[in-house]
Amino acid sequence: ILKTEAIHFATGSARISAASQSVLKLLAGAAQACPSMQIEIQGHTDADGNPDSNLDLSERRAEAVVQALKGLGVTDAHMTHKGYGQTQPVAPNDTAENKAKNCRIEFVVTK
Repeated sequence: ILKTEAIHFATGSARISAASQSVLKLLAGAAQACPSMQIEIQGHTDADGNPDSNLDLSERRAEAVVQALKGLGVTDAHMTHKGYGQTQPVAPNDTAENKAKNCRIEFVVTK
């Protein structure tokens, strides 16, 4: 789902945009369809700004996704979350497009 869709946030915030509700519903449905699955929800940022602030923002964004999914019926037992800040880029932080790729939420099946 997250290969073709993304969860968007207000700039510098952990507030999930209203436009992301459809992808959250898809993710909640997938999680509920696999009740034995464990998911780590990972928050990532680009390298702009202070590394400590980026780590905090990534953690708050991952937590916001957990709370949104709980609101859609996914139980805590299926989810953990962690913020990684700017430590795991998927692209160089040299263009706006690449920075947008680095500001992301990832779902990793851990079990």
